[in-house]
Amino acid sequence: MRKVDSTHVADDAANNWLAKRNSEAPVSSNVGAVNLPFQRWFRFKEAFSPTFVTNAISTCDYPIQNILDPFGGSGTTALTARMKGLNSTSIEINPFMADLIRVKVKPVASSAFATSCKKIVDRIKVREVDYSLIKGSPPTLVEPGINDRYVYTRETYGLLRAFLREISLLDESEARLARILLGSILVECSNVIVNGKGRRYRKNWQARKISRNDVIDFFQTAINQALEDLNGFDCYAETQHTVYTDDARIRLKKIQSTDLAIFSPPYPNSFDYTDVYNLELWMLGYLKSSEENRHLRSNTLRSHVQIKWPEIKANEPTATLGLVMKALDGCREGLWNRNIPEMILGYFSDLNGVLQSLHNVVRNGGKVIIAVGDSQYGGVKIRAADILTEIGIDCGYELLEKTEIRPLRSSAQHGGKLDLSEYAVCLKRIEA
Repeated sequence: MRKVDSTHVADDAANNWLAKRNSEAPVSSNVGAVNLPFQRWFRFKEAFSPTFVTNAISTCDYPIQNILDPFGGSGTTALTARMKGLNSTSIEINPFMADLIRVKVKPVASSAFATSCKKIVDRIKVREVDYSLIKGSPPTLVEPGINDRYVYTRETYGLLRAFLREISLLDESEARLARILLGSILVECSNVIVNGKGRRYRKNWQARKISRNDVIDFFQTAINQALEDLNGFDCYAETQHTVYTDDARIRLKKIQSTDLAIFSPPYPNSFDYTDVYNLELWMLGYLKSSEENRHLRSNTLRSHVQIKWPEIKANEPTATLGLVMKALDGCREGLWNRNIPEMILGYFSDLNGVLQSLHNVVRNGGKVIIAVGDSQYGGVKIRAADILTEIGIDCGYELLEKTEIRPLRSSAQHGGKLDLSEYAVCLKRIEA
């Protein structure tokens, strides 16, 4: 990788990179950017696009050197900052996603990585594999599973585990990238598909056959794509990128300063993203026990009801949130989970704390830009952007703009219509 100290080179790299994005896709969605170099290393549907980040940077009427994303996700903010020749700080509680950010902003030398991967593939072709179940992992991970339902056949499972053992012998930076690339084929090799709500079995999955050669070919394809991207963008400006595997609610209190904060928190839609990335966390060794799984799940933003949260110590709700809580409490018994009102209160209490902490981190006059979507329970709309705007004003920000980005579809229980919305909320930090 060739490092240069030139904003012109950084701008050229960013423009060349973004030119591969589908310009017709909404900027809040990663749909149009899934095939961008580096972004395609792991397909992450829920992310916003790099254009959302570049647009946010372009609206700032003050110089930007450092960008902060307290919910780093797939690393779109950090990677875009790198392409633009800017520094970044990312916080991401999910250790797999935190490593995904790291490999995007701190690329390895392509020639050495190619050599290492070739040795791995050559050894895998002739070695025996271990079929033993990962200690503490779900029993449905490998056949026979439970009631003859399982995610991987024994051969596929053993081969994936063999790859992971070979990868662990590499140096840290190469091992991290190879592990991410192995993670990118886990679903493709499995009997399930994964979406924002978790995983479900493929149609006619019992008839689907994945051979040993198929797994090796999938991994080789992932390696080839990564090498193509590393070689295509081997000239970049010297910048600093810090990634914390941590709870944003805690880590933000230790961050010194930033010029701009851009983020998209988990939406209040009751999706548990620990479960969404369950395969990667278990198969790649990020989780080693059910206790670690519970710990990770309990340290995420309170946007789901998959665990029992401790008693909520919340601030006085804003006007809009107060009305929402009253309406939800009134229809509690008809909700699919009676703890949803507490989830919503906890969610916005968490974001209140995030915005308060950011007020101590973002420079005076600096911007905080949030992409967030509505949700709905029991016919009660959770207008997240309106509530966050009120919270932001209470925390010492000025609302500069609240813009609808795209319509969102409600759940099937609410008709599945495009009657919800996703917004970009732009706040300006002002002195207390």
